Amino acid sequence: MTALSIQAKTNLAEFSEREKKHFREAFELFDHDGSGFITTDEIGVVMRRLGQNPSPSELDDLIRDVDADNSGHIDFNEFLVMMSQTKVKGQQAELRQAFRLFDADDDGFITFEDLKRVMRVTGENLAEKELKDMLTKADVNKDNLVDLKEFTRIVSNE
Repeated sequence: MTALSIQAKTNLAEFSEREKKHFREAFELFDHDGSGFITTDEIGVVMRRLGQNPSPSELDDLIRDVDADNSGHIDFNEFLVMMSQTKVKGQQAELRQAFRLFDADDDGFITFEDLKRVMRVTGENLAEKELKDMLTKADVNKDNLVDLKEFTRIVSNE
């Protein structure tokens, strides 16, 4: 079993049945000739219909990024890997956005005062001890600051 097939099985397992059906339909939209593969030409057609104008080298790069078996095209398992990566990137973007809500001064850290401000604004009336406990739980390196990595860990329950 190749690393890609292991990755694809992992990705397949993390998607709901509804998502799998949606991704299969999307894959088939790209796969104009029904070959079971998406080629650079097929991706180019879809992208141009969406108002983008990728160069041939950009299309090659797009394929190469997910073409684990170097076949020059994308099969459904490789497509799932690509969709999984997109999903993860979206989740990371959401976490960064949530972090920025806490990090009002944009210094890259959530301080006790930042946490206190957010709780006040959202109407959460927590005692200072509770807020300090929250900060302590998230603050892995014990510097009294929560950075994005620590925030992500605590929010994701890792």
